[in-house]
Amino acid sequence: MQLEMNTFSLALFVSAIVSAIVAVAAYQRRKVYGATTMFWIMVALSFWSAAYGIENLSPDLAWHKFWTFVQFISIPFIPVLWLVFAIQYTQQNKTPSLAKLSPLFIVPVLAVILAWTNEAHHLFWSAMRTVKLSDVSMLTVEFGPYFIFYALYSYTAIFVGIFFFVRHAIKAEPAYRTQAIIMLAAVVVFITGNGLYLLNLLPFQGLDITPFSFTISSIILSAGLFRHHLLDLMPIASEIVLQNIGDGVLVLDNQKRILFINPAFEQMAGLLPDTSVGSQINDVLFNWPNIFSNPSAPQAIDTKITLGDAERILQVEISPIWHRETLQGSIYVIHDITERATHEEKMRLFLDSRDKIQENFIFLALDNTNGMILDVNSSFCLSTGYTPEEVIGKSILSLNLVSVETRALLNRILLTSPGIYDMTISVRAKNRIEQDWNLSISSLSLNETSFKVWVAQPLKGDIATRPLS
Repeated sequence: MQLEMNTFSLALFVSAIVSAIVAVAAYQRRKVYGATTMFWIMVALSFWSAAYGIENLSPDLAWHKFWTFVQFISIPFIPVLWLVFAIQYTQQNKTPSLAKLSPLFIVPVLAVILAWTNEAHHLFWSAMRTVKLSDVSMLTVEFGPYFIFYALYSYTAIFVGIFFFVRHAIKAEPAYRTQAIIMLAAVVVFITGNGLYLLNLLPFQGLDITPFSFTISSIILSAGLFRHHLLDLMPIASEIVLQNIGDGVLVLDNQKRILFINPAFEQMAGLLPDTSVGSQINDVLFNWPNIFSNPSAPQAIDTKITLGDAERILQVEISPIWHRETLQGSIYVIHDITERATHEEKMRLFLDSRDKIQENFIFLALDNTNGMILDVNSSFCLSTGYTPEEVIGKSILSLNLVSVETRALLNRILLTSPGIYDMTISVRAKNRIEQDWNLSISSLSLNETSFKVWVAQPLKGDIATRPLS
């Protein structure tokens, strides 16, 4: 059998290559929801174009029949795959599982079987013959009853998918609307070419221009992939975002019925998953404070509630839902701020205690290696008469704050004990007047630096009021 390359087959091979390139691009984005379906659509289109190109390399009728059967390995699945992709792209939060969508493939599977066994029953094609178009031999067919049913089914699937994309384009943000229009343009080009063939509206008998429409559709999809981020920038339904947000989200209607509740709130409130929608909020959360009031203006409320065995502090942000000047309900966003509130309370207590230490206790920090003063507080300056600049970088002995004997005693105690607690020592102020301190010393390490902390309190008078002589 002699095979001859012709312009028609060459164009089909180019179409197959373009579709294959789009398939590769879709496969590279396969982690995006819907991209795998797009990949199989483009694989099927590429397979169809290639097989159709091979079919037209020979005028032999048997050759035409065989490669027509080969084409029908992929052709019947394309409309259903398009519908599945449309559902996945436009209704991600409500997309049925593939198991539930699998009945859609029954008609295509039967089409493949009946196409390959057509010689036994002629339900798919009632007649097949070749005709000559210029230098190309074409196969012309008469459609059997199952082919007509299969064609109606396929176009129903295509138009339902178009409906989903049109509805999505009307409601979507501009970036997603452009993507939807690209998808619609690609499929309209495809069905126009195929429709002209099926309705026998072309001037040349047997000429199926559908694969050529593939090429145009593939170019349109390529533009969508590489210029408009198709399969990169995919629409994410707001409900999916709310389902996965870490804070609790609750939506009530104006009768205080639960319209939406996300898993974070269910877990926070100890509710069973997917059991609360449609119920009255007071029946579900009967032990909660009365915060579900559907206010007419935004509010933020902090409240305490016992959840399980622990008391939690919740911050509730309430946003009313208005439509045509009518209050339709409210959105409640609940943040568990227990840890933050506990931390803030600890910080407040620390700051209060620090202020009290500043007011009533003398503080020094000394380098453990050389005995130099690293820092002092205002109480030290008020008690001794020194300024920070006069003491920082100096030693206790060089300032003559304590006697040599007292310093030696402190060192002996610290050699055998981690610290000194409530020891009375005599200290000389800058004016040489001695005063008694109740002293505690502890050793600390920070960033590989070891130092001693002196905390003391005069035994007579208040630091803030005692005059220096």
